Amino acid sequence: MKYTLSHVYKTRFDKNRSKDRKLTELFIPMNILGKAVSPFPTYVFINLGIHPDVITSLSFLFIFIGVYFFVVGNALTGSMFWVLFGLLDSIDGDMARCTKPSRYGAIFDSFGADFFYGATPFAVGYFLSNSSVSIGFIPSEFMVLIGAFAGITFIWYRIITEKVLGFSRGEGRGENYSKVSKATVKYGFVKKVLLLYRHTVLRGNFFSEPGLIFWFFVLVFFNAFKVLALYLVVILLYNIGYLLINFIGTYVYFRSVEKRVE
Repeated sequence: MKYTLSHVYKTRFDKNRSKDRKLTELFIPMNILGKAVSPFPTYVFINLGIHPDVITSLSFLFIFIGVYFFVVGNALTGSMFWVLFGLLDSIDGDMARCTKPSRYGAIFDSFGADFFYGATPFAVGYFLSNSSVSIGFIPSEFMVLIGAFAGITFIWYRIITEKVLGFSRGEGRGENYSKVSKATVKYGFVKKVLLLYRHTVLRGNFFSEPGLIFWFFVLVFFNAFKVLALYLVVILLYNIGYLLINFIGTYVYFRSVEKRVE
C-alpha cells in the first residue's frame, strides 16, 4: 500500500485551519461524525488510486438523489443520501490533504455546498407541502415557497460573500471572510449581539450544511414533520436577517476600506 492508515490520520486536518474551522470540528455533530468515519474509506480510496474529484462528484450526485426521494415522498431515504453526501464531503477533503491538494479542489468542492443550499430546502418544502403539513397560520401550500426562498437566500448570501472576498483580494488585503465579517461590526453591544447571531457554532449546528443535514435526518427519522416545517420557517427568517446584516456590513466594510485609502 502506497499510503498507510497512520499517514491518513496525520494529514486529515489542515494544519493552517482557522479558529472557526477548529470550532466546527469540535462542536458540530455532522463534522465530528465525518472525521470519525472518514479515515478508513480515505485509506481504501487513495490506495485504489481513486482521485478525490471522483468522490466529490459522487457526493454531488447524492444531493440530487436525496432531492428526488424527498420529491417522491420518501423523505427518510432522501435524508440518508444527504448524510452520505456530508460524509463524502469529509472524505474527499481528507483524500486531497493526504495526497496533494489541487489548486482548484476547494472551489470544485464548494459547488457541492451551492447545490445543497439551492436544492435541499426546496425539496423539504415540497415534501411538506405534498404531505399537507401546516403550522399555525401557514398553510401547507406555502411550505414549498418557504423552502424555495430559503434556498434562494442561502445562494444570495454566498454570492455576497464571494464578491466581498473578491474585493478584499483585489485590494491586496488577502483577508479570509471571518476577518472581513468581524470588521463590518463596530459598535459595543450591537457588535456582541451580531457576532453571536453569526457565531460559527450556532450557524454550523442549525443554519449551514452540516447542521441542515443533521436536523433534516433527525426530524424525518422521528416523523417530526411539524417541527421540520417550523425549522424550515426559522431557517428562512434567520437567512433573511443574516442576509440583511451582511449586506449592510458589506457596505460598512467597503466604506472603511475607502477611508483607509483616502
